[in-house]
Amino acid sequence: MEVRIADASGFCFGVKRAIALAEETLAEEPLYALGPLVHNPQEMQRLEPMGLTVVHDINLVPNGAVLLIRAHGAAPEIYAAARVKQLRIIDATCPHVKRLLSKAAEFVQQGYQLLIVGDANHPEVQAAQAWARGSALVIANPEEIATLPLSERVAIVAQTTTKLHVWEAVLQELHKRVPNLEIGYTICHATKERQQAALELSKQVDIMVVVGGHNSANTRNLVQLCSEIGTPTHHVETAADLDPSWFKPGSLVGITAGASTPDWIIKEVVTTVENMENKNNEVMEESTLEQPANEATSAEVTVAEGEKQEATNMAEAAGEMITLRTGQTVEGTVVRVTDSEVFVDIRYKSNGVIQANELSNLPNVQPSDVVKEGDVIKAVVLRLENREGNVVLSKRRADAEEGWRLAEQAFADNKIVTGQVTEVVKGGLIVNLFNLRAFLPASLVDKRFVPDLNVYVGQEVDVKIIEMENNRRRLVVSRKAALEEQEVARKDATWARLEEGQIIEGTVQRLTDFGAFVDVGGVDGLVHVSEISWGRVNHPGDVLAEGDKVKVKILGLDREKERISLSIKQAQPDPWTVVAEQYKAGDTVPGKVVRTVSFGAFVEIMPGVEGLVHISQLSNERVERTEDVVNAGDEVQVRILSINPGERRVSLSMRDPQAPREERQASGGERSERRPRGGGRSQSYHEEGSVTLGDVFGDLFEQQDKKEPENN
Repeated sequence: MEVRIADASGFCFGVKRAIALAEETLAEEPLYALGPLVHNPQEMQRLEPMGLTVVHDINLVPNGAVLLIRAHGAAPEIYAAARVKQLRIIDATCPHVKRLLSKAAEFVQQGYQLLIVGDANHPEVQAAQAWARGSALVIANPEEIATLPLSERVAIVAQTTTKLHVWEAVLQELHKRVPNLEIGYTICHATKERQQAALELSKQVDIMVVVGGHNSANTRNLVQLCSEIGTPTHHVETAADLDPSWFKPGSLVGITAGASTPDWIIKEVVTTVENMENKNNEVMEESTLEQPANEATSAEVTVAEGEKQEATNMAEAAGEMITLRTGQTVEGTVVRVTDSEVFVDIRYKSNGVIQANELSNLPNVQPSDVVKEGDVIKAVVLRLENREGNVVLSKRRADAEEGWRLAEQAFADNKIVTGQVTEVVKGGLIVNLFNLRAFLPASLVDKRFVPDLNVYVGQEVDVKIIEMENNRRRLVVSRKAALEEQEVARKDATWARLEEGQIIEGTVQRLTDFGAFVDVGGVDGLVHVSEISWGRVNHPGDVLAEGDKVKVKILGLDREKERISLSIKQAQPDPWTVVAEQYKAGDTVPGKVVRTVSFGAFVEIMPGVEGLVHISQLSNERVERTEDVVNAGDEVQVRILSINPGERRVSLSMRDPQAPREERQASGGERSERRPRGGGRSQSYHEEGSVTLGDVFGDLFEQQDKKEPENN
């Protein structure tokens, strides 16, 4: 009789994690749980004496106690009640169940009619119903679809332990009635692997034994799957349920276990089955073997045992490891490094040797790049002896075992982790993550399409693990998900520190006709074109470019609409506060004509400071039209007549004060214009620019006053 164990069996990752969290907490304080952590009475009996109390109503949990949310998840109301009771929550919800709950809530929020494939009485499905606001319909098989009143917008999810053929049959029926079905795939890959492994094994053996609690849904599914193949299948909770009459000499026995079955129960069942085989063999030997042969065998055994004991004593005296087996992880010290291999002292009768390709997952690495003499490393035994008598080891595989444990923890915690891109493959990239090969699909490399993936080779990238397959040691990661999460965290941090009036640094992201959008830490704010410069700006692109670093002042914040109003010019000194310090009346300075009007030209003498050159001040000769002398864009020399920072006004002149001026005639005849006694500031010029007569004609009047005594 031969015993074979299914490749995938026993505790799934979610249950294993919940048990581990419970044991860790119970080592320090009592713990409450809403319902059993696993559908296995023996495992619960083991945990209860450690301080675990199982209740079915949160009101029975004392205020301030510790509550563990089991792998099946819980309703939103449970979390709310726990906050009211000030409970410390340890959330052990399985990542796959979290996805189910999230999808259920998301679909209902988007207005879909939601269907859940599964057992309506299972706590996982009940939690999903709660997150769907109680509006979801639960179906167990495709036959129930015919009776459902379906809307035009239907979405579907499944209990994580749903059998694949049931799920596919349900989808097939739904597609007949719903043209645009929204599908949320929530079946756990571990469930799929366990079911597939059980099916394959049941085809190869004479009898199947499925180990697990009778109230475990996934265990019952395994029993049904194996039975459907036609292989005699027996469901047991413990080794005590095994019946010797099931097993016949020469039978091939297959053993698998549900996701709620602990390893120690599986081992008991396997050991009991193997002992049944040993007992049968002993009975057969006693009845068929003759006494002289027994005596000879006994003598041979005595000699062999003596030799074995002597070898053991010698090994122990030398301090060597006396037993090794293939697949075992050993620790040793690197004693020699060559170009092609590494020799390791593993305290065995011979050294271990690691070939270059078994040192690391990274391509094209030299042994000296990975280890050096004196390093203590772990390695997996591949073969007990090669041609040279050395034990063949693999550091790469030992690293992968540890890496898989770290990956499982990162996946459970939904953490962002860092890996190195090693190569481009069809459809994406390979990332060395925890010494494992992780696949990064091209569509998940960035938030935008990346035309050339080769630019990432050799780079370190932040990713999130989105899929794990234990059986194939396969990891799928997403850089896009990590970027999105980091962006949200960065935005939250930015909004928390922003205040109106602050002056901060930002980066110009994009330009439009009406302004510039500036990134101030994951959040874009708008600088209106009028707030870009103290000077005149026709288009933002005239003074800014994407990628420019700029200082901005926060003018306004709208946290609800996530809008920020910014100003670049107000982050700089107001030019009108420094113009009087830099210039004075009588100075001749360069300027640029910014616009012309019927009564003169406005000239910018420094960014943000424009002054008026009245038409009478454009030339010593008479000027009929402003454009006859200057046009917008002309570079000119102007003389400052007066500066008034308080009124933000500068009067300018382009006349040469030393040259004679042509007498200007009034439109009514030969009468010369004279300055009225009493001052020239009593009347304001009514056109554009708010320029007073004193500002316009002040210089002329001063010259006229000097000439009058000579003419009298």
